[in-house]
Amino acid sequence: MLEIKHIIIDTDPGIDDLHAILMFLAAEKRNEVKIVAITVTAGNTDVNNGCRNVVSLLEKACRTDIPVYKGASKNLISEDCDFLQYYGRDGLGNTGYANNANLDILRDEPSSLAIRRLVKENRGLITLVCLGPLTNIALAAKTDDDFYMNLKEIFIMGGTIRGKGNVTLMAEFNFYFDPESVYSFLHTVTCPTTILPFEPVLEVALPATWRFEVLPNLTPEMKFLTAAEKSFYKFKNGGGGKDVWTSADGCLALIVLHPEAVLRSCEYHMSIELHGKRTRGQCILDHTKERKSNVTVVEEISQELLVNALIETHSRS
Repeated sequence: MLEIKHIIIDTDPGIDDLHAILMFLAAEKRNEVKIVAITVTAGNTDVNNGCRNVVSLLEKACRTDIPVYKGASKNLISEDCDFLQYYGRDGLGNTGYANNANLDILRDEPSSLAIRRLVKENRGLITLVCLGPLTNIALAAKTDDDFYMNLKEIFIMGGTIRGKGNVTLMAEFNFYFDPESVYSFLHTVTCPTTILPFEPVLEVALPATWRFEVLPNLTPEMKFLTAAEKSFYKFKNGGGGKDVWTSADGCLALIVLHPEAVLRSCEYHMSIELHGKRTRGQCILDHTKERKSNVTVVEEISQELLVNALIETHSRS
């Protein structure tokens, strides 16, 4: 019998994050995971919009039983705290689709404290899935010396391995938004950690026509997400459309649920640049292997398994 992963999803939703959450919801129906909680942080949009987006998705999926916690509203030192707004001001293509979400279901406990408590209550059981900046995680770790020892494992979407950034020339957004939290994490983490950087995601990009014409659109939650994503494509590209579609967080969900989707990975000691004028947020890998590795870096994933996982997620009405 396969072990059921108990996961906490830390997220800054964002359309991309919502794709990943839907993959985990579908996996829970298949008894592959148990979603212990969803914790929200600032990033793609402000933390209040992020909470609305998560709650709205859960309402449409009839899964408001999952505890949702509001977390950090800014990065650790409040410098360069510009929300990406790649998916619009609201994170949903400027649609306002989540404006009426019932935020009364949010738990009172802040995300960082909830993460710390849940990890302590479930020692050695929790898989932490980080879809956004690591602010909540750094705060949780700062208040519990045993935090990382109590975790089973961590999966993170963020960073670059070849300096191919998406918000600056060298940096990926999640790590650029709060590099101090990344630095704190990388220099204190003790549990098994897998990082999916930006470059492998680009290598499994799919045609945008596949996203909108092939990927099933059967459920209320997927129809909600598709409408938001179509609006995003329209305003982002002046109506001209983009040729390709990527879901970085969907790729992270893939490797959490299907480890066989990782075709190539390597252990490295990773750090992050904090002060460079052009390189703040850039990952630093020790290719000499002189320093003890602290993370496993995914270098290649299977596009075929990504396609299969997405279709499996959305083929059930």
